[in-house]
Amino acid sequence: MTTSGTTAEWMERRFPLQGLYSALEAESLGKPFAFVAYGLGPVNIAVVLMLAWVFDEPGMAAVQLVLLAVYGLVSVLGLRVPRTSLGTLFSLWASLIGAVAGHLILGGYLYSGGYLLWGIFGAVVATLALTRPKVVTLAVSYAVIGVVLGFAEPALRASRPAPDLALSIILIVDLFVVSLAVLVPVGLILVNRLNLEAARNRELMLNILPKTIADRLKTEPGMIADRYDGCTILFADLAGFTAHSKGKDPAHLVGELNTIFTRFDALAAQHGAEKIKTIGDGYMAATGLPDPDPAHVAHACDLALAMLDAMAALNAELGTDFALRVGVNTGSAVAGVVGTSKFSYDVWGETVNLASRLESNGAPGVVAVSAGVAQALDGHYRVEALGVKDLKGQGPTEIYRLVPRIPAAN
Repeated sequence: MTTSGTTAEWMERRFPLQGLYSALEAESLGKPFAFVAYGLGPVNIAVVLMLAWVFDEPGMAAVQLVLLAVYGLVSVLGLRVPRTSLGTLFSLWASLIGAVAGHLILGGYLYSGGYLLWGIFGAVVATLALTRPKVVTLAVSYAVIGVVLGFAEPALRASRPAPDLALSIILIVDLFVVSLAVLVPVGLILVNRLNLEAARNRELMLNILPKTIADRLKTEPGMIADRYDGCTILFADLAGFTAHSKGKDPAHLVGELNTIFTRFDALAAQHGAEKIKTIGDGYMAATGLPDPDPAHVAHACDLALAMLDAMAALNAELGTDFALRVGVNTGSAVAGVVGTSKFSYDVWGETVNLASRLESNGAPGVVAVSAGVAQALDGHYRVEALGVKDLKGQGPTEIYRLVPRIPAAN
């Protein structure tokens, strides 16, 4: 076991602590806790045995020997039989019985240095090791025994002479030190796990929503919906994909789409665009939202041309012959988060509809843009008029073809 991950996996298979060991990501936590959890017990028993001999407490020594035998038996079961939850439960009951025996032998709470707390300490371990019904059963048992022994305190103290004060003090210190040695690493591990889960949840959220929107969801309850007066919408579609997909292996097909869209995602990030969604073999992105961008039109067009270039490289890489149709329109739109299950960030409005129509009515290998885009790009790009076309839901519409950016003059 050279890494904490291997240690954690092995211990999780052998000692059922409900996934606690999967939290041992850091070697600085994993190996020390492995020692504390399964090495400190015999060491502590040996210390108490020595104290029992020094202070002439044979009854206490007998209790420790029994506990040592139980500990050894449970450890053997854990090593030989994976998931020995019964052995864990058995060891916890044994710790309770041992704690009660030590409490009685030493003469109650005061004389025993709080030895009964070893049983209560077992309840903490139980919450990590057992199912809820078993934890509740143990906790109720500890509580009942603690109350009963509280009423029996006068009789217990009268049943024997006061032990040496040093013994009580040493037992208190022993309980304190061992409790810290176990609980502090467990606390660090659980905090580490919470931080890791929070980071993973955050990463997952950012894979679904823009960062600005994810941050707002954490602080602003209720619906998120915004109007953007200046944004640009891009739709792209793989011409020929439907015919290409017939008879293809599903895994191969999805792999091709994943490669293409992953490249488009990188380009969108590079050009300051926000990926909105994919629809089959279609790709939708936007600039100017959710964060304002004065150059949103130019950035969307830069992205469109970069996607055309990338598609040519992807065809060579994948052995495909897809052509990309792209439509770009600029204007106002409404964006927000919809749904509570599998929610998404989406954009609506006439600007979106026209961008979609430009893409679906465009020619493969062409970036079709609206008159608004052509006007906003004047002096930065060259556009070629493609005429007026009657688009569904839009009526007669001027369409332009975008060509690469005009080189800057020297």
